[in-house]
Amino acid sequence: MKVQLSLVFALLLSMGIKAQTLNLPKNYSFEIQTTQTDKGSYPSEITDTYAFKSLGRNKDGDFMLECKLVNATYGSSQMGGTLLNTDKIRETDFRTTAILKHLALLDKPFQLTISPEGKVLAVSGAEEIVKQRFAVWKIAEETSKGTLEYLAAAIKAEMQALFFDGKTADVAQAQTANKLEGETKISTVNSTARTTTYQTSNQIGDVQADRKFVIDKKTGLVKESRAQSKTQFKQSPQPGISSNARIDVSTVQKLQAVSQRKPLDTAWINMAVRFSYWSDALKESDKYDSTRVFALFKKPDSRFVNDNYYIQNRLSALQRVDGDKADLMYDSLLSTTPNKSLKGNYIHLVNKLSFTYHDEQDVASLYDLTTYAAETEAFESWLQSSFCQAISAAKSPGELDGKIDKAYVLSGMMLASKDAEYLKKVRPLAIWSRAKQASSAEAAIAAAKTFHEMSDQDIQAGNGSRYALLVYQMLQAAGRPVEAGALLDGTIARLERFTADSLSARKYLDKNLLAGAYYLKFLRDEAKGDGSAFRSLSKAAQYSPASSKEKAHMSFYDRALLDTKEGYRDLFIEKLLAVGNEAEASDVFVTHITAMPEQILEMKKLYEEKFKKDDFSAFFQKRIVSGWPAAPTFALAAVNGGQHSLADFKGKWLVMDFWGTWCGPCRAEMPDVNRFSDEVKDGKHKNVQFLSVACNDQEDKVKAYLEENNFGIPVAMSDGIIQRNYSIRGYPSKIIVSPEGKMIQVDFGKDWKKVITAFSQL
Repeated sequence: MKVQLSLVFALLLSMGIKAQTLNLPKNYSFEIQTTQTDKGSYPSEITDTYAFKSLGRNKDGDFMLECKLVNATYGSSQMGGTLLNTDKIRETDFRTTAILKHLALLDKPFQLTISPEGKVLAVSGAEEIVKQRFAVWKIAEETSKGTLEYLAAAIKAEMQALFFDGKTADVAQAQTANKLEGETKISTVNSTARTTTYQTSNQIGDVQADRKFVIDKKTGLVKESRAQSKTQFKQSPQPGISSNARIDVSTVQKLQAVSQRKPLDTAWINMAVRFSYWSDALKESDKYDSTRVFALFKKPDSRFVNDNYYIQNRLSALQRVDGDKADLMYDSLLSTTPNKSLKGNYIHLVNKLSFTYHDEQDVASLYDLTTYAAETEAFESWLQSSFCQAISAAKSPGELDGKIDKAYVLSGMMLASKDAEYLKKVRPLAIWSRAKQASSAEAAIAAAKTFHEMSDQDIQAGNGSRYALLVYQMLQAAGRPVEAGALLDGTIARLERFTADSLSARKYLDKNLLAGAYYLKFLRDEAKGDGSAFRSLSKAAQYSPASSKEKAHMSFYDRALLDTKEGYRDLFIEKLLAVGNEAEASDVFVTHITAMPEQILEMKKLYEEKFKKDDFSAFFQKRIVSGWPAAPTFALAAVNGGQHSLADFKGKWLVMDFWGTWCGPCRAEMPDVNRFSDEVKDGKHKNVQFLSVACNDQEDKVKAYLEENNFGIPVAMSDGIIQRNYSIRGYPSKIIVSPEGKMIQVDFGKDWKKVITAFSQL
């Protein structure tokens, strides 16, 4: 949660009523722990424990307290769990700036001045501590500015929330300063010999806050309290918080005795923060500096040579430096890094898998590496895109002088695993590998039997439909049509079930594979002269991707292994026209061009050959463009001043490029994008306009990048909403908007310039 919102909540929870005065003798020590749980739009749980020591009173009679943050945890369900637990500091996850303030204040004493009535009059030293730590860590200017802007007020409000202020005179002042309006309702709930319990209720702006305090009569401290604060923002209160965001915070606070804790590992924290994304310690002008990174490679810090975070981030730093020298250093360091030290880092694990597979490293070590990689989200990608191709290309013992190919040995070790979760991921591939290695009809029949017996869940866990189809092809080649047909029909039936599940995360992958399965059935039946072949091709066309959204990336490897196609509508159109079914062919044209706009010229040529009396341009406008979704309106700030809106481009074709300076592929294609933009300005593309949208970026970085490379593209800064409205799933992405305001996406890697040129000339 941003500092500004924390400030609002702390102010609300700190508003009190007349209470007993504080009684804190000099050297009196205590701790206060607060746990704040947000169950709203941004679920999180934050626990802070502050230790206090009374330093006596000043000349005005106010209490002086030494304060230290001695423990902090920060958890976010959106980010996968606990990001910070200062008792387990080496497990810190640095994906959010929210933890930086906690780390900076940790175990650093600052002072509070509190009136006898419990009002926090001043906080001394806390802001200076954070500034000093940020300077040591070389926190990037933009990040530092965003944290420090509201820090002093936020810390003071946070401290006030820990104490019960017996006066309410300053409520109006606090409300005015924050442009809030509201009224505090107060009631006494209960009173005993030792405690008094109060209930307060506040309604300030969009925020409703209720709190119950139990006050210790001896010290005047809050012994325990519970609070509930609910907010429904009708408009975004600040950048990063969306309109209609809901915040539902419960806070539990308790007074406790001072605990003994382990000494803080300050050296590790300093190292770790300087490695994080938020630090410029290894950067120069927002780029990783080769001199600093190479020095880190040549002289590692001896204190952390066995620390996984340090090991992994040295590797990451080398990856971020351009050039062959950095690549060689990275490969050298990665090859000597123990597998266990890469635990949890899927990038380095998969990179090591990829290049050590082709080295002379023994297979047992490779297998060990896969067991660590299998715990990460990238293992499936390596298994289903890289290793499957190694199995496909694996040679027989006869071709290797009697030796068994490394791919077969490794897959055999995978299949022998006793780890049930690991086995689920690898089993279908390993079953296919075993059948392929044996290269016999009997082995293929045995593999088919295994696939028949596997549950739907196990098939999906290991992409088993792909490998069942590969075994089907083996059975066909071995002259076993009965077993082959049974396996193909069984696999199609499974895939039909899978694609019917609209909630399945694999629905598009399975749908594409189902199209390929029907295509294989079409090829088989057509070769036999079976009249049902046409129906199978119709099904293949039906299940072909209908839009960019339905093109699953992993399907590329299905096609590479099975020798199938991305879509079958073009082939189906040809077959329809061959039998004179022009009406249905026309409908399929519409779906196919929308799904694969990169084939526009080929489809135009086919249409004009078969429908000689019809005008393709009219067909394109009336049947195809009209069916595209409407482009959402936008009004975005331009980098060089002014504004860009969708209305500015009405009546012309518009190419929208969604990108970011942080995106490697975006930067790689930017010279080509800039040339196209210049051609548009020069009038070389009639009826075409161009606009780029910088996403998840900062305006000063975008300006610096454009100036550094002398790029003249028009750039609008994203408002954080436009990429969601335009369903952007990756960067860079190209959206083409028609003169009438209809839009279509061109997949990354496809020739979007060819597409816009063809569209604008129709």
